This record gives sequence, C-alpha cells and structure tokens, in this order.
Amino acid sequence: MPFALAMALATLPLAQPAWAVSITRGPFIQNPDALTTTATVEWWTDSAGDSTVEYGTTTGLGSSVTVAQTGSCAVGGAGTCHIVLLTGLSPGTRYYYQLKTSGSVVQAVSNSIYFTTFKDPSDPNQLFFTVIGDWGACPNGGAFSCGSLSAEQAIANLQNTADPPLLMTVGDNAYQSGTLSDWDTDALPPYVTLMKRAMFFPALGNHDIQSTNWPNNAETLLFLKPRNGTQVERYYSFDNGDAHFIVLDANIPTDGTQKTWLQNELATTTRKWKFVFLHQSPYNCGTGLFSSPNDTNVRNNWGPLFEQYGVDIVFDGHEHNYERTNYVNDFGGDSRGTYYIMSGGGGSLLDGAANSSGCYWLAQDCPGGPNNYCSFSKYHYVSVRLDNNTTLTTQAIDNNGNIFDSFTISKAFVSPTPTPTAVVPTPPFSATPTSTPTGTPTWTATPTQTPMDTPVPPTPTPTQTPTHSPTRTATPTATDPPTETCTPTQTATPTESPTPSQTPTDTPTAIPTETPTVTSTPTGTPTLTPTRTPTPTSTPTSTPTSTPTQSPTVTRTASPSPSATTTPTPYVDCTEPLWSRNPCLPGGGTSTTDCHVEWVLGPVPGVSIAGLPFGSADCYEGDPRCDFDPDVTNGSCSFQVRLCINNADPRLPACVPADVSSFAVRKPSATHLKDSADASNLGVLEQQAGDGFGLTVLRRSVPVYIGTPNSAANFCSGPLTIVVPLRQVNGGVRRNRKTISVAVTTSTGKRDVDQLKLMCRPSTCGNGMVEADHEQCDDGNRNDGDGCDSRCQIEP
Repeated sequence: MPFALAMALATLPLAQPAWAVSITRGPFIQNPDALTTTATVEWWTDSAGDSTVEYGTTTGLGSSVTVAQTGSCAVGGAGTCHIVLLTGLSPGTRYYYQLKTSGSVVQAVSNSIYFTTFKDPSDPNQLFFTVIGDWGACPNGGAFSCGSLSAEQAIANLQNTADPPLLMTVGDNAYQSGTLSDWDTDALPPYVTLMKRAMFFPALGNHDIQSTNWPNNAETLLFLKPRNGTQVERYYSFDNGDAHFIVLDANIPTDGTQKTWLQNELATTTRKWKFVFLHQSPYNCGTGLFSSPNDTNVRNNWGPLFEQYGVDIVFDGHEHNYERTNYVNDFGGDSRGTYYIMSGGGGSLLDGAANSSGCYWLAQDCPGGPNNYCSFSKYHYVSVRLDNNTTLTTQAIDNNGNIFDSFTISKAFVSPTPTPTAVVPTPPFSATPTSTPTGTPTWTATPTQTPMDTPVPPTPTPTQTPTHSPTRTATPTATDPPTETCTPTQTATPTESPTPSQTPTDTPTAIPTETPTVTSTPTGTPTLTPTRTPTPTSTPTSTPTSTPTQSPTVTRTASPSPSATTTPTPYVDCTEPLWSRNPCLPGGGTSTTDCHVEWVLGPVPGVSIAGLPFGSADCYEGDPRCDFDPDVTNGSCSFQVRLCINNADPRLPACVPADVSSFAVRKPSATHLKDSADASNLGVLEQQAGDGFGLTVLRRSVPVYIGTPNSAANFCSGPLTIVVPLRQVNGGVRRNRKTISVAVTTSTGKRDVDQLKLMCRPSTCGNGMVEADHEQCDDGNRNDGDGCDSRCQIEP
C-alpha cells in the first residue's frame, strides 16, 4: 500500500460499533411497591434492547436481574425504556449497581453509583431526605419562570454533596407546563447525578399539569410512584423508618376521594413521625410577582386532619420563597397542631419575603428575616435529618451553602412493647384523653455558629414503659450574614402514661382542652433562645379529663395515634361465654389452634349452624352500619375490623392461648396486588402486626419486619379499615368481593389461619325505593337536610 494512502486511511475516524448503546434519560431510583425490601431502577436508551441490573452490597456486585425487551413504552419507542424491579433486598442497606442493555454496559459500577433501601421502623440509624420546590425552571422556563440557572445548579450540587437517600419535591417541578421537553431540558439536567442514587418522590404542582390532565402528564408517565393512592400515582404514601410520608395533589383539595384516602392514611399509620408534601400553601405571607393568597381550600379541607392526627410537618411551596410557621392549631378547639415549612425557592424567579405582621402563623425567631419573621426570599433547599427516631432537625440552606434557618423537634423513645391492659380509646369510636402541661417560656440570647447541613446530635430520652413523651425543641438557626446565627430552643414534653381502667364505659366523654397561652419576656439583644418546658401527664380512663393549672398554661390534647396499636373497646372480647354475643371469628371452626388469631367484624354478625359468627359480610356503599367512609359516593366500602391474638376463647376449650411469634398476610398477596385497595389493606394489616403486636412479619417466609413473640393474652387491635372498591365495568359499577386472610405461628410452631370475605355492593340510595335491609327512607335524592339523608337514613 502506498505510504500516502496508508496515512490517509489512518486519519479517518473509527466507526462506532453497531451495537453500542447509550443512556438518554436516567437512571432513576424508584419504589412503586413502597417496601423496605424492593427498589426499581428505570432508564432509557437510544436503541432498543433488554434490561439488566447487576447489584450487591459492594462494588463486586454478585446478583443480577434481566428483563426482556419491552414491546411498548409509555415514554419513548418500543424497547428503549427499561424498568427492572429488585426484590429480596435488606432494609436500610446500601446497594451498588451496574446497568446493561443488550449486554452493553450503559452505567458502570463505581463507588458513587448506589441506592439505599427503606429502613425498618426499629432502625435507629439516621433518616435523611431533602426537599425542593418550584424548580426545573431554567434555562427554558421563560422570562417569568427562570430565576437563576446558576442558583438552581448550585442547589442541586449542594444536595449531591450532602447525598440524601431520598429526594422529595413539593411541586412545580418542570416549567413552564410540565411537558416531557420541560423535564428533559429544565428539570433533570441539574439532578442527573443525584438521581442515580436518591429515590425520587415528586408532588404535582399547578405547572406540572398545565399541558395535560394528570394521568397523561409527563411526570406520571416518567416516574413510578407508589401505587397506593385511590387515584393511582396522583397521590400516594410510603413508610421509611419510623416515619410515614404522604404526598398529595393540592390542585384538587376539595376532592372527596382524596380527602377520604388522606384521613384513612393518617388514621391507620402507626409510625411515630408523619410528614406531608403538597404544592399550594395554606399559610403564606410572601410578596411579589408570583405571590398568591393562602389556599383556603387546602387549609379548610386538610388542615383539620393534619392537626387531628398529629402531622409533624407539612412541606409546601407555590410561593417562590422560604417560610416557617409557628405551631398552627386553628381547628378543633384544642392544642393539637402542626408546623408548615414552605420550600419554593428551587430555581424559579423568587417572590419577596413577608412585609407585614398580619400573618399570625409566621414564626418570629429568625434574625435576618423581616422583623425577625421566618420569611426569606432566597434560593434554597431544605435538609431533614431524623436521628435515633427521636430528634428531627430541618435546615434551610441557600445556594451559597449558608444555613439561614434551622428547626428541631424531639420526641422521647417509645417502647414498641404493647400494653394490652391499658384502655386507650381511639377516635372516632371514643373520646380522646387529654393532658395538661404547664410551663413559662423564657427568652434569652445565644449567638452560635452552625456548620452547613450538619445533623444536630440526638437527645433521646428512653423510657421503660410504652408512653408517648414528645419533647418539641425548636432550634432555628439563621445565617444571614454567615457570621451571625439564631438558635432559639423551644421545648415541650407532653407525656402520656395510660392507666388501665377495670371498669370502662361504652361512651367515654372528654373535657375540652384550653387554648395554649404562652408568655414571653424578650431581652434587648438581637438573637433569641426561647425555652418552653411544659410537663404534661395524662391518665386516660373511661372518662378522660384535664385539670387546669395556674396561668400561664399550655393544655395539649395527648391524642394517641388513631391506629391499630390501641386496645379494643370493652365490647370486643373473645372471652365472652355466650356464643351468640361473642364477636370473634375463630377461623376454621373449633380446632385446637383456632384461638391464636381471630377477626372481629363490626357488630356480631349472624351465626352459622355451628353457632360461630359468619366470616363474611355484605355491605351497600354508604350504609352507615358497615361503610365507615365519610364519603358516601366514593365507589368503595370501608369496613372496620379488629384482630385479636392469644385468645382464651371459651368456645374453643381445647385451644390454649400461646405466644404468637410471626404473622403473614396471605390475601392480598404482596406479589399479586390487584389494585390500590389491596396495597392499602396489606399495609394496614402488616403495620398492625409489626408495630401494634410487635411480631415478626413474613412475606413468602421472608421477614420484612423483625419482632419478638407476644404472650399478651386476649390482645385485640384497635379498629382497622379494610377497603373494598366497587368494580368499574363499562362506565358503571358492580359489586366486588375481597378475601382477607392472615396466618400466625406460635413459638412452638402451631399455626392458625383466619380469613374474612367482604362484599361491597353499589348503593341503591336515591332511586326512590326503600330497600328495607339497609335503608330507612328513600326520597329519590341523596341530599342532606330534607328529612332523608345522603345515606337514606331518617334525619333527626
């Protein structure tokens, strides 16, 4: 070959192999099953192929899952989307991974490519997540949306350095209209590195659904959110550690279906900490171009539930700034409330800070804010760290890495050991016991230096009894300028010490509590350290009361979480000797193991020929005797049941109560969930078994929660809500039945299986014909106030 020709050929660019594949979007770490033992990896490539995830607890990997090429994709061409579910993982564990498409490595393993599974509730290691809102606006969000591309990138970089396992949003994630182009151009580029590690859980904002309705918008199609909302992936929840996370769609705050789902989530969770994420703020005081009035629909529809069920913090956005409220208790006439933190400074054009004192809810312990109000016009994100399940610290961090606000809530350790003898009524079935803390807040000055995004050391206060002793310690820290910080400390220590009542009544009453009164004596220095130390106690009995003390006082309702962890009302008792009055369902009949777990289904149902209550129930939607959902037209029946273990059932003399050690839900199966109701029912039952009874919870013989044997005799749960939706068929609804089956095993290996069959039928109310078996009247409509109410029951 001539030298010149050889040189010419040598300078030609080498062609890429025909089989080379590259990632075009992702990877994203998701958890649509919302389990501690699963994770889903999602990515897109420029050519079609199969999907492989190799993973392990070291960079040596060791395990792999391969999924065949997809025939179609919600986003992208067939075979270019890749979704791989990983199961059998260990809770609270870091996994390294590598991705392949058709054998080509598209994401190589490294020390910086990993994800972390959800934690068990008993795991004391730190729970860490960050919150952003009103972001994804640059560079193409528009002149009235993009605030600062450099600030948006800086906020993403700071979070990438902090390395949170969870990334939460409060909406308006992709400007201007939430299209796929908006996501690919404005939202995802700054976070491409962090999203390879952090599980991502977005909330819907108004800009996210401007281009199309929610089922078909880009956010819903791109991401695999938990599937346990009534409107799947529009709103959802999950548990991580001892915290319950709820993500709402505040575009529809008056939607009855979402409100019912929210109330059920709050009423049934047994986690100590509760966080809510939504977009439109019910409390804001900002000013400027994007400032909007407070969303009173959000406030009035959801605010009472947040307060009633003790939500610790509601994170919201919509206003493009940062604000933190006082302890808001606007509803209910008692002292239960919640805190709100607005995080709307993720990158969109900023609003101004508050310019008046007309916002009674705003905290006023932030030097650097207007008149010390906690309102800042800053690009920022919020860091949240929960240490030892007792100390929660939030930090607002600006795009320069300065912490300009910090806040701490502390709750003492709560023993998971159940105390079945303590009668603690659970709303709405009985009254709420009250407690009366007292204390005088004092205000002093303590300037401090606070490092960036550094967790505050936990201050656990262990106790040997299952008492609820939260200590609220507000530690706001402001750094504006960086050399000056504010460290107020607000401490409240309500303590519940339930005292067993031997003679409870069926209708306990509660004495209303007083509105909190807080007095302060500020000093003349510019920084504040408020300290409030109430010391309440409560002794719930059949008639809970509160005893006022001398002013100043803080009277707070010590409300137990309305979950399955409380003991039953006096009516629930599997030791009733009269078979016609004993409400417990002993599974298969009269065997020597049927007393180890028994269902209780509402009022005592009819009895079989053998004299045992039927293990089934039929309910018409809206029938107040069996559908306990406040929304009578939401397309489902909400049954209320209880579980009892270790029963001394006199109908089963050959069955000796034993220490139940493990629990498994057989139906619904975690691997064959048919709808969101199955996911909700599974979660309710497993939470009761793990957090309520303290048992080891199994799935297909694999522990998902490690507990200990429970030898408490005749121990019944509180009311559990089991949802049975109607079937949607050709634009109409039809009856639907669900079988709920659980199995327990004792420490000696004895096994007991018990099941329920629950039928939900479409309502006949409003057709003008009285159905005597479930209606008292029917005037042809479902209106209240005309003598026949919306459930076709006679109004008083």
